[in-house]
Amino acid sequence: MTPPESFVRDLRAYDPALRARWATRTRQWFIEVKLDERVPQLLRERPNPWGGDIGHDLYAGWREGYLHVTSVPVGQLEWSRVAPTLHLASIVAKRRIDHIADQVEAIEAEREAAADKAIATWAADASSDAYDRLAWAGKRRVDVPVEVRDGYVVSDRRTVSA
Repeated sequence: MTPPESFVRDLRAYDPALRARWATRTRQWFIEVKLDERVPQLLRERPNPWGGDIGHDLYAGWREGYLHVTSVPVGQLEWSRVAPTLHLASIVAKRRIDHIADQVEAIEAEREAAADKAIATWAADASSDAYDRLAWAGKRRVDVPVEVRDGYVVSDRRTVSA
């Protein structure tokens, strides 16, 4: 069986990668999208041809390089009925992709913030240490011993600017 020419024209206008194919075992129309060869994960997800009638029909499309998008019963292959489903499927897929992208961006922002904090802490420690070394070398700092009276620390060992 071949789909109506007007439906194919509207389908191609919506997305040139889509096609309508008659699934012989399940006796319904399959709307399928051409697999992009740059996405090897989709190419590896081969449908099981022994999974009954639906598995056989899905496998037949996969062998030709197509991925199943939606199924349409026999008498309902009209663009006015299929278009909302395709539009909804593309919106759901885009939302999933956007959600994943937002999660990845949040993780990257956390990593960058942690790295920035580590760098700032290291820079502060390094500059403080360098200043202390220069102060000791220039004899601008002295060491005050700890003074204990009756078991209590009255003054502890501190570095004091001279």
